[in-house]
Amino acid sequence: MALPKLNDDQKGLLEKFKDHDGGRSPVTFDGLGVALEAATEAEQIFTLIGPSGVGKSEAVKTIHKLRTGNDGVAVSHVDWREGVSGYHILNLTGKNPDSVAGFLMPDPESESGYTIAPNQWPLADVVGDAEITLCIDEVDKLSTDVQNLLLTLHNPATDGYRYIGSHRLGKNVFIYFTANTKEFCPSSKELQDQLTSRCYIRDLYADVNAWSSGYAIPNGLDVSPVYQWLTAYGAEWFCPTPEGKGRTRSIPCPRTWSAACRTVRWTDSFEDAVLEKLWPLVGKEAAIACGSFIALAGEFGEKYEDLKAGKLSVASLDTHDQYALVTAALRKLPADYPDLEAAFKGTDKGSELDWFIVALTKIDAEIREWSLTLANSLDIPYQMHPIGKELSSNLSTK
Repeated sequence: MALPKLNDDQKGLLEKFKDHDGGRSPVTFDGLGVALEAATEAEQIFTLIGPSGVGKSEAVKTIHKLRTGNDGVAVSHVDWREGVSGYHILNLTGKNPDSVAGFLMPDPESESGYTIAPNQWPLADVVGDAEITLCIDEVDKLSTDVQNLLLTLHNPATDGYRYIGSHRLGKNVFIYFTANTKEFCPSSKELQDQLTSRCYIRDLYADVNAWSSGYAIPNGLDVSPVYQWLTAYGAEWFCPTPEGKGRTRSIPCPRTWSAACRTVRWTDSFEDAVLEKLWPLVGKEAAIACGSFIALAGEFGEKYEDLKAGKLSVASLDTHDQYALVTAALRKLPADYPDLEAAFKGTDKGSELDWFIVALTKIDAEIREWSLTLANSLDIPYQMHPIGKELSSNLSTK
């Protein structure tokens, strides 16, 4: 069948994702809101596909907030009995149909018997009206019989509730699926057509900028030196195609980079950052690349003082050193100037931080944009300076 003629914008969209599996539509973290709305309107089960570690199950926090407007908390069947709203990740791998939908028990007064309600589900008579976001993780690992049990989660029954087996789920329970791909996880099984036809399937696409705005910043990871390296020039290390499948190894991916952001500090030595924290999470090569940047930024204290004293022209530095110097400056400003707002605002005679603002105007444009975005996330009030306000205005229009 011949394809229709495409305009330049349409061709550009296809070119952007030319290496992507044509059977699944890609989505990034910052696009989850639009995708959720589309899935809800289509009355299909929202489903995220992708390699291990890309953030499919971790997205449960973001999805819960998009749905409810609240950050929420991780909850379990113990919390459900208290009517607590929040999010939960349910992995049914290795479960048989009885343990998923309830064990059939004999009933002396009935020929059919009855089933014991499984406590891993947020059942209506337990959770009441609580807002629960339920991620059913790794549905590709489930047997055909268990996949078939999930079919009843698609649309509400005539009473307005969804069921698992004969058990009614809470009315405000939102369910989404995750699955790995066979190319990255050999143990994955193909999902049954009768299940996929009830799903709104998106391939979670690893993009460092989308991860930054859609996950890292909302979760406070942007103060980490790892985050600052990744967003500056570590994008190629963010989620490279895994090599040597089957080996027990640490790999760089959104999940492990997020973990690294939580543990690596500016005060860590190169040895501690690489050997004790980064290497066990993201692997040797990525650890050395990231650790080198952290060490370099830490060594720029003297250049920072020279910049303050007017002894150094930032334009004379290469881009690598400009990144490191700006990073060092943003780290040191709050300690050197306890009242940053006043320091930037200054008086009619000038500002204590004229030197920093001038440096921002002289660095590479791409580094300046990154620096201002980082300053915003660190609550550095550079906008109090007249030139800083203009720089901020230019940034917001991009």
